[in-house]
Amino acid sequence: KEVDLSSAGKAGVLIGYCPQQDALDELLTGWEHLHYYCSLRGITKQCIPEVAGDLVRRLHLEAHVEKPVATYSGGTKRKLSTALALVGKPDILLLDEPSSGMDPCSKRYLWQTIMKEAQEGCAVVLTSHSMEECEALCTRLAIMVNGCFQCLGSPQHIRN
Repeated sequence: KEVDLSSAGKAGVLIGYCPQQDALDELLTGWEHLHYYCSLRGITKQCIPEVAGDLVRRLHLEAHVEKPVATYSGGTKRKLSTALALVGKPDILLLDEPSSGMDPCSKRYLWQTIMKEAQEGCAVVLTSHSMEECEALCTRLAIMVNGCFQCLGSPQHIRN
């Protein structure tokens, strides 16, 4: 089913977005961010602890979630931003450089989370400068130069 992204909400399609620059309030904790986003997505108060807790576990944020975002490393901020994009099980997930600034172990957890969403039917669109990330997450790649598509195909096709 085709959906115009500008009217996706009216069509009942949820979109999750993780911008390249983290849009986080430095004074709030990870829990406070997650509770706020869950409320915005219409998740009931009774379900918020379960939904937020699941995202915290999946993205390995347990050691940080009680602290203000101002104390987070760049990689931890990226994980929280991705968790916020995942609130409400979106149908479409837009990720802009999702693993930038992350250590290799954190990248793997993030990639596992994104792959699980895709396997469960979420359409994932990501931008990345990392061919390793693209090969791990993508079934189709597009190479853009100066805003124009130069190549479109599988990771194997692009490599050749």
